[in-house]
Amino acid sequence: MIESLKTAINVILSKFSTYLINFIVSVIIARELGPEGRGIYASIIFLPSLMLSLGELGITQSIVYHHGRKIIPKQILFSSVLSLISTLSVILISICLILYNTYYAKDFQISWQLIAILQIPISLFLRMSGGFFLGEGKIGVYNKISWIPALINLILSFVLLTLFKFGISGALSAWILSQLLIVSYGIKKISANYSFSFKGANFRTTITLLKMGIVYAISLFIIQANYRIDIFVLKKLVSYEDIGYYSIGISLSEILWQIPASIGLVILSKTATSFSEKQKYVIAKAIRVSLLLLAFICTIMYFIMPYFIEIIYGKSFLRSISINRILLIGVLIFTFFKIVNSRFAGLGKPYYAIIIFTPCIALKILGNILLVPKYGIEGAAWAANISYIIGGTAMLILFSKTEKISIKEIFIFKKDDFKEIIQLVNAFIKK
Repeated sequence: MIESLKTAINVILSKFSTYLINFIVSVIIARELGPEGRGIYASIIFLPSLMLSLGELGITQSIVYHHGRKIIPKQILFSSVLSLISTLSVILISICLILYNTYYAKDFQISWQLIAILQIPISLFLRMSGGFFLGEGKIGVYNKISWIPALINLILSFVLLTLFKFGISGALSAWILSQLLIVSYGIKKISANYSFSFKGANFRTTITLLKMGIVYAISLFIIQANYRIDIFVLKKLVSYEDIGYYSIGISLSEILWQIPASIGLVILSKTATSFSEKQKYVIAKAIRVSLLLLAFICTIMYFIMPYFIEIIYGKSFLRSISINRILLIGVLIFTFFKIVNSRFAGLGKPYYAIIIFTPCIALKILGNILLVPKYGIEGAAWAANISYIIGGTAMLILFSKTEKISIKEIFIFKKDDFKEIIQLVNAFIKK
């Protein structure tokens, strides 16, 4: 139990540190670029991020599963993955360039496009590295890959945006340079146990990875699309200024989601090497505790939102207050999905997310088309809520059915819940 608490603390500290730093970066970007510039920046980085979620073919999750259970020799696995991501980089970069210059009708200058697409090969390598670290249970190393580039990005953003006023180019440059610098750390850690060679690449191994990986990839794409498809759809419905307001709401939602996401990360790593039936009760407890904590935070956020937005982002972003308040509802219910999906992913069942969220995405797009023309970006926020509520509730019901645990048992608090919270706080203080 103590070891699990230490693991949870490390993950939560790392995740919250990363998102706190990224939040500060988003504030710098918002204040320096304004609503319209923030909207353009969000639109530029959205495309390669979305393509990566599908185009990586679920490599990370597939590595965690196969490496964690020692199904494939590690060097053969590494060489095969290295060969695969090299090919994927070329394909994904080409797709992004085509979409930048067709769907976005050349709204973005070529230098912005080139900087943004550099994310693809860098992210593929870092995700591959993270898969091996998680498969080996090295969560500490995995955490560093997250928070170190975030800290570097903060420093560079302050220098390039606040001091030198380089605008969107500065924001993009800070972001990509921070990723480049952490690659050297990843290479150092990986090279200690693996040889950077394509010689061990095995076609059969690649096919084995893809059989599970493709399902994970579609699952990740569906999940990511459900988070941010609004940014893509809104381009045709509202101005970049409105997209800037809306993107603030998404950023705050992602910070709040780190409570269940941090717990979910631990579950993913542990489930990859564990078959314990007791896991379902741990997950149920995680749902209860996360829901209680998030409900408390969301209530406070609702009332202080006007002051929070004005103080943090400035008066130019007051338009986003109503967006953030609306999204708090969906954020709370989506807790179910954040935790339960980690369990299913760790069990090699990512297709549950596909089954549940494919219709949710269609509903979200339709909601945007129907509601945004009449209600503006508030309509987009309600479309998001509908998607989150339906998806989160459906995932909770699926968890109840597959794990044979009643909904009542999931939500009724037990004395152990509070004892564990106290243990977590004590462990945190000692750490």
